[in-house]
Amino acid sequence: MKFIKINNFWNIFGQPDYKGLDINKFEPGSQINPSNATYSVCATNEELSSLPTDVEEITQEQYLEEKNNSQKASKSLQDTVAELIKETLK
Repeated sequence: MKFIKINNFWNIFGQPDYKGLDINKFEPGSQINPSNATYSVCATNEELSSLPTDVEEITQEQYLEEKNNSQKASKSLQDTVAELIKETLK
């Protein structure tokens, strides 16, 4: 398994551009698209002899850091929404 970062992930129409990678080889549930970022990270089982343009291999530690940061951001957003709901219901 490889961990990869896909740079320039969103095309001009706001759709994901997988740079020719086989998304069926992605590890299910591994894709992370940080908010307001122009990249995506994931784990893949695709055998890549060379990486397409805008795709780089990252370490498992880098992947896990992205995952942790994404979970923190999601938790923060959930907390903010919960606070807004509480304030609205008062």
